[in-house]
Amino acid sequence: YNAGDEEVIQAMREFAGKVDGAKAALIERDYAKLGELMNSNFDLRRELYGDPVIGKENLEMIDIARNAGAYCKFPGSGGCIVG
Repeated sequence: YNAGDEEVIQAMREFAGKVDGAKAALIERDYAKLGELMNSNFDLRRELYGDPVIGKENLEMIDIARNAGAYCKFPGSGGCIVG
């Protein structure tokens, strides 16, 4: 971001928009929309960093949750998910 990488800057703008959308979804109690935003948050992170950085075990957690019908994302830098 500080280096001015346009892809990273655009992703940070998208993350910020997702936060705004998540806040609105919580206020409106639109939990499906919140879940969609959670999934898209992870998808953007995956696109930005790539699977090798995300890690096989982290991707497996996401796959398990999504295959079970849950929305999910990393709450921070990985190692666990929320859904």
